[in-house]
Amino acid sequence: MKNKKVVIIVSVILLIVIAIIMGVRNFYSSYMFNEDGTIDDPHKLFYEQLNNPEISGDDRVTLINFGAEHNIITQKEAEKLLNENK
Repeated sequence: MKNKKVVIIVSVILLIVIAIIMGVRNFYSSYMFNEDGTIDDPHKLFYEQLNNPEISGDDRVTLINFGAEHNIITQKEAEKLLNENK
């Protein structure tokens, strides 16, 4: 009976530790951290992607809308870029 309690407690602690590790990993990757721990500039990365010659037409409009929806660029910037795209 005592061994079952110990196994259950160890299992719960192990699950909690794994959940914390997975959460930190997801957080770390979702905020564009570099390998050295610094944070990337999403605005700069957005414009680098937007200036990629392979992106044009509908893909460019989709990227601009994505940037505006996720607050990478302002709505004014998005409108300006969409007007330039026409």
